[in-house]
Amino acid sequence: MDALNFFTERLLHHLWAVSWQVSILVAIIWIIDRLSLRASTVFRYWLWLIVLFRLCIPVNLTLPYSLEQFIRNNLGFGVPTVHNLMTIQDISQKFDFKMVPLISMDEPAVDFEEIETAGETSPVNLHNLAGMLWLVTVTIVVLLILARVFLINRRLKSCSTIKRPNLCALFRRLKIEMDIKHTVGLHYMDIDNVDVPAVIGVVRPRIFLPRNIADEWAVDDIEPVLLHELAHVKRRDLVINWLQVIVQVVYFFHPLVWYANQRIRQVREELCDDIAINQLGAGRKRYTQSILRVMEETFREPSFGFVGIWFLERKHSLGERIRRIMSKKYKNNTKMTVFSVIMLISIGILGFLISCGTSHLKREELPAEKIIEREYDSEKLTIEDIKNITISLAVAQGKNLDPPEALISGVKNITDAMNRYT
Repeated sequence: MDALNFFTERLLHHLWAVSWQVSILVAIIWIIDRLSLRASTVFRYWLWLIVLFRLCIPVNLTLPYSLEQFIRNNLGFGVPTVHNLMTIQDISQKFDFKMVPLISMDEPAVDFEEIETAGETSPVNLHNLAGMLWLVTVTIVVLLILARVFLINRRLKSCSTIKRPNLCALFRRLKIEMDIKHTVGLHYMDIDNVDVPAVIGVVRPRIFLPRNIADEWAVDDIEPVLLHELAHVKRRDLVINWLQVIVQVVYFFHPLVWYANQRIRQVREELCDDIAINQLGAGRKRYTQSILRVMEETFREPSFGFVGIWFLERKHSLGERIRRIMSKKYKNNTKMTVFSVIMLISIGILGFLISCGTSHLKREELPAEKIIEREYDSEKLTIEDIKNITISLAVAQGKNLDPPEALISGVKNITDAMNRYT
């Protein structure tokens, strides 16, 4: 139980620290995104990926002082500087505890067995409950996702390959034009209640088309749809999509993580729109008509978007995509300049530095004789000296490490016993 409590406490501390950092980083990226509305879509897409990459780093980034600590201090959550304390290493170097003289005491010595078992009877604190709640929730969600993925992949195996000659010829030509050399399948979407074009599969990507589109639409009308899905394949967006699923499961409690993921999906669809329109030439109207027709013939949105990427991620966002494409200010630029790359790297580094956390304990590096209020003689170390050092250690542990109940109970037992003897 103690091991589980320790794990959940450390886990909760890490999630809290990263959540602070990501909140600051999302705010920075959002401001830059608002100021760069005229920038290329690919630039804004990679801009939001900075947040995703930070979430994928499994460590808490720290600096001697950070914006997080400034905010926490001004909100009243800061931890004051701890003076007059000595670390365990300092004590072991300064004193020889083997030379402490034996002192005759009428009362029994401190019961160390009681200290060791103090944590066993201590109640589970709020941190442990929150950590265990997170662990249970993530476990349930992961199991549900795995079960859903297994079920969907099993049903997709029954989807037959499209054999329509002119459509297959168009598909092969578009793959060559987009320089896609790995194998990509073209299949019917034969899953009940799903009638949306989609691309599924990280290792072996496959494009699925509803039967009414694959069999009844003219090939020229299907071309914009295929170009959009092939753009996802070429860019390997399914890998990014799964990274989004993972971080959203881990940080399910963080609304800004959900917002960042939604922005990544939205800008990704806009970028694939640009790639498809670029392949069509001056075909903005033609591409928009295909989007509207797919929307008109789609009755429901898929409820398992984590499996793949769908042509219509959200119907309510189609209006914005169409207005953007048909706007007079529309710019189709699917490549970044050297300046844009330098800007992204600079923003990423600056964002990471600003959003880094810091230690909750600010310690001053002072000589040992200034840290301790008075000099101790190792051969005449008294119970009072040990008590003072123990109390200093307790203060340091309590403010820096958020100690478990076992440590708090143990230190309390020691200090109570020493108070009785003195």
